[in-house]
Amino acid sequence: MTLSNVGEAFGLTDAGTLLGSSPTARRSYSPARRQAIAEATELWGKAWGGSDRAALLVKEALSTSDLFRSATGDVLDRELLARYTDLPVQWTGFARRTTVKDFKPKKLIDILGGRTALDVVPELSEYPNAVHDTNEYEISVQKFGRRFGYSFEASVNDDIDELKTIPEAFASAARITEDTTANALIVTSAGAPNPAFFNAGNGNAPVAKILDHTNLSDAITVVSTKEDTEGNLVVPNGLVLVVGPAQEMNARRILNATEVRVTNGSKTTLEPNWLKGVVTLVVNARLKGTAWFVLPAPTSARPAIAVAFLRGWETPDLRQQNLTGTRVGGGAISPDEGSFNEDGVYFRVRHIVGGATVDPIHTYAATGVGA
Repeated sequence: MTLSNVGEAFGLTDAGTLLGSSPTARRSYSPARRQAIAEATELWGKAWGGSDRAALLVKEALSTSDLFRSATGDVLDRELLARYTDLPVQWTGFARRTTVKDFKPKKLIDILGGRTALDVVPELSEYPNAVHDTNEYEISVQKFGRRFGYSFEASVNDDIDELKTIPEAFASAARITEDTTANALIVTSAGAPNPAFFNAGNGNAPVAKILDHTNLSDAITVVSTKEDTEGNLVVPNGLVLVVGPAQEMNARRILNATEVRVTNGSKTTLEPNWLKGVVTLVVNARLKGTAWFVLPAPTSARPAIAVAFLRGWETPDLRQQNLTGTRVGGGAISPDEGSFNEDGVYFRVRHIVGGATVDPIHTYAATGVGA
């Protein structure tokens, strides 16, 4: 059965409709190629959905059609990208996204100065020059990857289920890599505030305070009253409270309370919750420990954390190893029939990402444990 026959067996129609939802178009395809990928997408979907007939057709097509085997690679790549797009990610709540053109460090330059009120200019007098300085921050990306393989015997026994695990596993690994890269900038492996960023030199050394109304109020006041080199208050333009699962319920209780009990001496009063709507809660599911952070929102003019991707390769790249040799009588061999040395079927994912701390001016870190 040819790939075209397989498509006809299931009444496949518009290839463009099926392919138009792809999250990333890595390359251009001819109409015939697009149709082949569309047919393979439909057939694999039915096979993975439990259709015995589709499973039989898939196995037949894999063994007889080079076009179907080739199109299957594109199906897996698109499935990986779809899963990658759908998976929740943590770092976007507190880090700025950027891109770099290569593996060299990219400079993020902040021009300081000239942010005071304009000077009075007397008649026929020269306009004064703005005094300014610059801060430079660097960010670069690294290459991450993993291989996944299974034996020729496994492919004969049940290649459909083996292949189904690849996109989801690699997509999840790529998202975890992004979160791990961003989280490492603010916490240590044990979940404590990272001293490389939170330190006295940056003016944001971590404090030993629990998360409660009073301490969160104080933290917001601290980051909202920072001054630049010219003595101007620097507006945060939005703040986020970042906590891990250990502090989530406590943070929600603090921010969502309608009223707060306040005691002054022997007198106790109920006041409206002054923290409601002041900060945006970001629950970082991959953050260990009880530490909590007040950081600028990712859209802030002075972001604290940045995550970078390589331009043109901003999503995971999936490939299949093709070291099969050739038949003695001539002719190419599909990678799905196993490698030359060990009869293994191997896939590889590559993801390129990096992170860097940027401006510490609107950052605050606490251990979550009282002194």
